[in-house]
Amino acid sequence: MRNATPASISEIGRVPLAHFAWFVVAYNVAVIAWGAYVRATGSGAGCGSHWPLCNGAFLPTTPQTQTVVEFTHRVTSGLSLVLVAILLIWCWRCTAKGDWPRYSVVAAAVLLFNEALLGALLVLVDHVGGLDRSATHALLLCLHLEIPSSCLPLWH
Repeated sequence: MRNATPASISEIGRVPLAHFAWFVVAYNVAVIAWGAYVRATGSGAGCGSHWPLCNGAFLPTTPQTQTVVEFTHRVTSGLSLVLVAILLIWCWRCTAKGDWPRYSVVAAAVLLFNEALLGALLVLVDHVGGLDRSATHALLLCLHLEIPSSCLPLWH
């Protein structure tokens, strides 16, 4: 330790921040994968057209598989919003103005809020059914997935 220089508090704080940021990334990938499972199984209507409630209740009372799958997606998505908010505040406090982590966490928060808003909108306008082929459903779903090129077949 002859040539070791003491680490500043901001450098020490960035290591746990980086670990938390990678955790949030991994968690969001899992939420996205679960959302794909919701879509693939047609479980999007499992909670009906109620949001944020599930079939009009805070906790679902029906033990149907589709309800459990959709409710789990709503809970994990909500937790994702909380985790990104924590990351935003923590990153803002531990980085300096102009640092790229600030810009990236703001972009992540905006994109995630967009996902949540569009997901809620899909539910509220009752476009979660698997057989819905309306233009509104296709547009909202494309925006929710944020992959417009893969949604072109939905317009037919």
